[in-house]
Amino acid sequence: METQGKKWFLSLDEDIKLKSLQMMLENKKINLFFETTKILLDTPISKGGISTEKIQKVFDDYINLK
Repeated sequence: METQGKKWFLSLDEDIKLKSLQMMLENKKINLFFETTKILLDTPISKGGISTEKIQKVFDDYINLK
């Protein structure tokens, strides 16, 4: 993800970012999910990152649907 795109994505509401992760999994965009997750985990929560637990819940919910 480009720097400008990364800044934009990190500025989005947390619910939108989590829904985006969910949609990536549902659409079988697994590589994109993990790339985006890495960005979110490497970024401090105060700057738009998301906690491990919230990302893990999205992943667990997806796995449990299968």
